[in-house]
Amino acid sequence: SKQHLLTCSNDSTIKVFDIAQGNKLITVLKEHNDNVNQLLLINDNKTLISCSDDCNIIRYEIEDDYKCKYKNFKL
Repeated sequence: SKQHLLTCSNDSTIKVFDIAQGNKLITVLKEHNDNVNQLLLINDNKTLISCSDDCNIIRYEIEDDYKCKYKNFKL
């Protein structure tokens, strides 16, 4: 099973690190346009939800290597 650490940042990105590989950066998600404030893992850690000061909620599918699935949840 994957052992990832996810961080959100005021640089509008979400970074994904692989803990098993010594905290190696494996991807940077850049779909937001402003500070990313929170992350939520759901669906047995298969889905990532993020929210940002850009007023968007974005859904990513982790099984598909963090591909953005839905971006149009505008607050």
